[in-house]
Amino acid sequence: HPAYQEAAAYINNQRFIRVVEQLEGLVVAQLFELAKANLMGTCYKMRKHISKAITRRSVAVHTALDKYNLLAPMQNLLRPRLEYHDVAGYGMLADFKLLKQSRHQINW
Repeated sequence: HPAYQEAAAYINNQRFIRVVEQLEGLVVAQLFELAKANLMGTCYKMRKHISKAITRRSVAVHTALDKYNLLAPMQNLLRPRLEYHDVAGYGMLADFKLLKQSRHQINW
């Protein structure tokens, strides 16, 4: 039935949007943690704590990327497959072009 197909497509799109937003949040948090780790005056204990947080965040980013890559081919508009090195290479918030294209069907 067309109504069922529309509902399934809507749910799939909403899942994809949530995954993209989660991935963005994790990568932004990782960028801030990396910046914090490189601040002058950060003591050894704090750097060690930040390093552990970055490692945990890296695992979470990998999980979110797996979810993204699972849902990306199912979208109406073809979404690029992302690898960890693509996302980890973001040096600034302005580098989020790949994720921006995936979000809410808006190309910025």
